[in-house]
Amino acid sequence: MKTFRFIILFALVLSFSGIAMADELTILQPKGGTFKQWSNVSVKWDYTILSNLTTPMEKGMEIWLARPSSTAAAPNWIDEVRRVDIYAGSTNWTVKAPPGTYRLHFYKRYPPMQGTWAVSELFTVEKSELPNSFRTKAKLAMPIRITNPVQGQVYYSGKSMTIQWDKSVIVNYSTIWLQVCWPDGKPAAGAYPTSNTGSYVWPIKETAENSLRVSVYTPDEKYRGLSGTFQIKMPIKIPGKIPNKVLK
Repeated sequence: MKTFRFIILFALVLSFSGIAMADELTILQPKGGTFKQWSNVSVKWDYTILSNLTTPMEKGMEIWLARPSSTAAAPNWIDEVRRVDIYAGSTNWTVKAPPGTYRLHFYKRYPPMQGTWAVSELFTVEKSELPNSFRTKAKLAMPIRITNPVQGQVYYSGKSMTIQWDKSVIVNYSTIWLQVCWPDGKPAAGAYPTSNTGSYVWPIKETAENSLRVSVYTPDEKYRGLSGTFQIKMPIKIPGKIPNKVLK
């Protein structure tokens, strides 16, 4: 009898209190649309959190720029936009991505509720000239010497490339930013933060052959380096074994 009363009470609570039944996150912005390169976009989300999140790791959420094919079940990320507190509800993003179609992928790396939280609708990035403020910062930045890659090197998609820089002039910085650029120095992809160890192994996942450069700069943009132009080529296809009948 007590069990029956409990079931009825639980059903009434669900019917009239509007209680949520699961942790979930809803993307409020962006919801489609078109954005100019270098523009500032407000990224917003709403959440229902039933779990007790207390530590920075538990509350931490990653927002990634992702390819159109990215889904909750199969992430296909390009660059990290920002790491945020899941309770913040919003953050600002300076769009540095090259022209194209993208999604934002919201991911929680640590438990509880580890894994994908949400994937945004498709949106478009349109080409725009680099603002004067960015150009001024680039001109005033002190140089960082990049020792690899050097001018004329060739790398293949599917392989990796070791980016190396002289950290002696930026030894007081624990983190630097890496960015792939076009030959004229304009960004070809979003920037990626990494430890200032003097080297970083970049897994090459380019889908087309291009001439590129690598930029290394400090978070305050007081120091910056730009590599020589290198080539990315598609993997060389090796012919399969020739059938014996052909050889006869």
